[in-house]
Amino acid sequence: MNQSRRRQVERSLVAASQHSPAEWFLVVPIDPTPGELEWFDRLTGPYGFECRWLGKTWLDSKMAQKPEIARYYAQGDRRELSELLEMLRGINPDPLPCGAGVLGTAADNAQGIVDQLNRLDPH
Repeated sequence: MNQSRRRQVERSLVAASQHSPAEWFLVVPIDPTPGELEWFDRLTGPYGFECRWLGKTWLDSKMAQKPEIARYYAQGDRRELSELLEMLRGINPDPLPCGAGVLGTAADNAQGIVDQLNRLDPH
């Protein structure tokens, strides 16, 4: 954690402290070195609420429990969700020129898109 990042963490902690939190977590994709833990303990010591460093090991365990989150944010599922929503928006089963078979196909297509959206979206 370089000096610039440390200053960011300090600003975040100061800002959070203005809201009287019960606890504050630093979530970063690195596990702390012993020196970084000493710095973190000195930084957070004066505050009257619990402060914890949640690093790469913690993040990896959470990502393993919820793989859909990684797919959504890191592997492009957000883009695919947007494309599927556009497809769903484009399905217009206009009852005037369509027969029952066309309406059924449109409904099946819409249901397929909805199923795919639910599979991809972790929220």
